[in-house]
Amino acid sequence: MKKLWIDEDSPGIPGSNADGGEFGTAIATGDFNGDGSFDIGVGAPFESFSGIEGAGQLFAVLTDSLGNAGGAGGLEFDQDTPGMPDVAGTHDHFGAVVAAGDITGDGKAEFVASTLQDGGRGIVFVLPGSATGPTATGAVSFAGGIGDVFGASLALVNTDGNTMKELVIGIPGRTVSGFTGAGAVLVLPGTTTGPSSAGTIWTQDTTGVVDQAEAGDGFGSAVRGISNNAARVQRLTIGVTDESVAGCTHCGAVAALNGSATGLTATGNQFLTGANIAGGGFSDGNFAGSFG
Repeated sequence: MKKLWIDEDSPGIPGSNADGGEFGTAIATGDFNGDGSFDIGVGAPFESFSGIEGAGQLFAVLTDSLGNAGGAGGLEFDQDTPGMPDVAGTHDHFGAVVAAGDITGDGKAEFVASTLQDGGRGIVFVLPGSATGPTATGAVSFAGGIGDVFGASLALVNTDGNTMKELVIGIPGRTVSGFTGAGAVLVLPGTTTGPSSAGTIWTQDTTGVVDQAEAGDGFGSAVRGISNNAARVQRLTIGVTDESVAGCTHCGAVAALNGSATGLTATGNQFLTGANIAGGGFSDGNFAGSFG
């Protein structure tokens, strides 16, 4: 395994190191240009530019055939990049969360990033992959509501076994059944032109899902796909970081939904807490606040 050290002053990386930019707050890997080498997507959500404090930026570090990060160049994006469906604002923190994966099935990974504080709401941006890496041309966005923390977690998951991954967006602040902050997850199917706008919302009150929505649970605080079987179908794991169970306050839990030939299903879903793990749960432990 090659050891890498990357910053904004590294060869091939656009820009230069800046105080407080927090380059590397979020990272993801994917083959953005389809050359067979995994590239690196980096978020710098506190980067300031053009006098806009904390607007945030994205960097795509393209890896060459020898595994040299930046060996095939690098790309820089912000909300003012031509083609982006938004404009940069103070403390938007664009790039606070990033993900990468092939949504269109063309062998080139899309670069996905969220801004959690754009006018008090989260926005998720999808930059298509291309032969030259991620591009703002054809970029699309999806916006949440005020205070629902839309885009707090992101994942590209193959829940149905085809060649196009689903975009999973965590919304841990969403009000569900009148419970503030119960949380939700939005799943947008992949298509040959990008993520479909006709998605499905999953909550703890979705029919068949174990447990129920409660105030402050934070369902969707973390999301990740894990291999389910040899047919390329993945299971979606969802962090419920502030779930309280059996007298354990804010102990945290994990909900696991199975994939199938038709996508996610509540059939056979599981609900795991710290009490299910050796050592038990701990008060205020926030189990499942993030997935590695």
